[in-house]
Amino acid sequence: MKIFILPLVVFSFHLVAASDWPGAKSSRGDIYDKYEPENPEVLFTQERIVKKDRRDGFFVEKTFKDSNGEVVVLETFVYKNGRVIKMELSQSQLKASGGFEVKDGKVHLHYTKNGKTKTDSENWVENFVSSDEIGGYLIKNWEALMEGDSIKIRLPVVDRLETVGFKFFKIGERPIGGKDHILVKMKPSSFIIAALVDPLVFTIEKNGRRRILEVDGRTAPKVKKENSWKDLDAILKIHSHVYP
Repeated sequence: MKIFILPLVVFSFHLVAASDWPGAKSSRGDIYDKYEPENPEVLFTQERIVKKDRRDGFFVEKTFKDSNGEVVVLETFVYKNGRVIKMELSQSQLKASGGFEVKDGKVHLHYTKNGKTKTDSENWVENFVSSDEIGGYLIKNWEALMEGDSIKIRLPVVDRLETVGFKFFKIGERPIGGKDHILVKMKPSSFIIAALVDPLVFTIEKNGRRRILEVDGRTAPKVKKENSWKDLDAILKIHSHVYP
């Protein structure tokens, strides 16, 4: 059985720096240690940059930096007609890279680690959703979520060279700053994977633009413990938002 790792995202597709992007917009967030609620430490920062393309599409570059300002994870997404058609990931902590491309009705995945590259592919399905598209997909299915329905997706996990089934469902509401927010849980559809990975919980504005303000769960950067890199469950607080 494959050991399941859920990085909600790696690749070699090069994009220019944000400063070279005319009209580029960025949003930022901080990743906190969830087990230190009284005095949380910022472990990593996240920046998401959106650059529009002239050809009915746009690029997204998502950068994770450690407390020293070093880039530890870089994710790039290429959108066309509102959907991600290509993603690349670079994970410097693991010295690994990978990604996927949607082409000819299939999802083609690749992953490189320790100098070895592996590839695989599977059929594309309508509810194929990359990590960068999750927020938009939840808004698209907002009414169903509010009615208590589960929303199912197939999420590409490049280090596994496959897509994995997840479901989203409302678990409650929470007031923040005098406004109502919805709590939505993201859980693996497979009982086996669900036993290995804790669910994620999204805090989303109930009204208005329905922005995601916080994500509680597995994140892309790793933490080093006993000379090896381990998965990190943390709190991502998003301080600003960008809409393509």
